Amino acid sequence: MNHRLDDVTLEESFLNELVPEWFESVNVINDRDGVKKYGSLAEDGVIVISLKKNSWEKMTPELQNRFK
Repeated sequence: MNHRLDDVTLEESFLNELVPEWFESVNVINDRDGVKKYGSLAEDGVIVISLKKNSWEKMTPELQNRFK
């Protein structure tokens, strides 16, 4: 399953570093809509996590760098 955070693809291990209080929403897409939007990486489904507006500032610099 593909994991996306604010339109960045993540490895599953990265999810353990996120704080749930930072999440605005979490959506699971496991149909053709996921493939249409995210391509073949979403064939088995995709988890889409959107962060709250101020969450970026709460991350460590090392965590922020993983998005660049």
